[in-house]
Amino acid sequence: MCAGGCFMIGVEILSTGALKEAYLKQAAAEYEKRLSAYCRVSNLVYKPGASPAGLLKDKAYKVALCVE
Repeated sequence: MCAGGCFMIGVEILSTGALKEAYLKQAAAEYEKRLSAYCRVSNLVYKPGASPAGLLKDKAYKVALCVE
């Protein structure tokens, strides 16, 4: 709960495998830093080929993004 009595949203970022390129790691860290002022941010990594179904909460909103 924040100081004004409101609740903070939680954002969970699910990704397949870890980032390898340094510039992408820096971009992800900057994005998380900026988001953290407005919500709780956590980054969950799972292995390629594995199902993320166990990591997803039933009532969570899901948004799929693809970087190619």
